[in-house]
Amino acid sequence: MKRLILSTSFLLGVGMMSFAQQNGTQVSPMKIYRMETTSNPEQKAELTKEQEIEQCKNLLNALDVKEAWIRSNPEELKVATESGWFEDAAATRAQLQARIKELESK
Repeated sequence: MKRLILSTSFLLGVGMMSFAQQNGTQVSPMKIYRMETTSNPEQKAELTKEQEIEQCKNLLNALDVKEAWIRSNPEELKVATESGWFEDAAATRAQLQARIKELESK
């Protein structure tokens, strides 16, 4: 009886391992998407000047955090460089900083 239970358990375990290997998923690298900075005109009308400045500063901070993460991972750094993410981020930073200056001067 012990042999039957051990044999069944062994065969069941081997079968489960082979099934798991056949259906295993591979992890794909993170995809980097270009950030859109255009927002809904109706939404802008609802924001106060201080809220919009805070929103722009939060976006700048998020860009800094994401860039630090990308630079800490060699594979992501390669993908980001090839896709032009750093150039897009620099353009987005310039737009956000210009918008902040424009709002502060009002």
